[in-house]
Amino acid sequence: ESDLIEKIDYYVIEKSLNDLKIFQNHNLDISISANITGRTFLSDNFLENFKNIFYKKDINPNHFRFEITESIALSNADRTKIIMDNLAEMGIYFNMDDFGTGYSSLSYLNRFDFKNIKIDSSFVLGCEKDPKLATLVSSIIHMLNDLQYNITAEGVENEFLFFAFNHLNCNFLQGYFLSKPIPLNDFILLVKNFRLDDTLLNFLRKSIKTIDFELVKAKYEIYRFIKTIEKIIQEKRYDENLFFLKDYKSCAFGKWFYSNVEKYANSKIFKEIETNHVALHKITEKLINELRDENILYKDFENLKKRAYKLNNLVDSLEIEKLCLPHKV
Repeated sequence: ESDLIEKIDYYVIEKSLNDLKIFQNHNLDISISANITGRTFLSDNFLENFKNIFYKKDINPNHFRFEITESIALSNADRTKIIMDNLAEMGIYFNMDDFGTGYSSLSYLNRFDFKNIKIDSSFVLGCEKDPKLATLVSSIIHMLNDLQYNITAEGVENEFLFFAFNHLNCNFLQGYFLSKPIPLNDFILLVKNFRLDDTLLNFLRKSIKTIDFELVKAKYEIYRFIKTIEKIIQEKRYDENLFFLKDYKSCAFGKWFYSNVEKYANSKIFKEIETNHVALHKITEKLINELRDENILYKDFENLKKRAYKLNNLVDSLEIEKLCLPHKV
């Protein structure tokens, strides 16, 4: 009512553009997306005001985006399209924010020219415990990939979601697993020094992109098993209870495997997965014995990782095999 919100919106725009200039001065290839209210975005003088601010900054327009929600776009669809088209001529494009939370996301996806679609965090977070939702979300991502959109997964709060949405072929991930909101200078240091865990990076590099969330979870259990062994070896932490790790039927991957025997009864690859999984645990038993005898052969741990990567690739092959099989009608 006091017009204060418009002042805040323009402050956000100016601050975002100033920060973008700082990133460019640090030779950082980073884009910034700004959220503003529908009241400001749809106002008669918005285009003129924005251009006056933007052209004073001397920055690459391809690194700046606006994020708008369905409610803004559909409150005045004709005006929204005019503004989006004008800004596109400047080289500035749009993210669709909170995709999936409205009533007609698909219709306005078709009507407006978005470059990046942001999957709402409620969907991303829910995938971990809701198989039906996970199937829905992976199918949506597959559809958006086919339509050649960039995709951002919001709400990536832990390592599993980071692992999963990398495999599901999202271009960008956003969430507290990567970082909580931090001051600008801290963010610049974070970007310059950011490094993924080597084992995690290798698993991501050696995997194909997927649309099957259950197979992603299976691959994550392989990765998690290797990280557990790696930590035990690094800490040289032996006790007799570690021998549970040799039991290939009770580990998380084993539970997944033996609960799906009927589903993949006719798959040759599935049988090969079992052979390699058993071999993985035999190497693990050998490593535990070496740890007990204080004589760890690190080549055995390297062999364990190679076996894990092969198992990971076999799970990938299982999905390819499944996609190639004729569907029952």
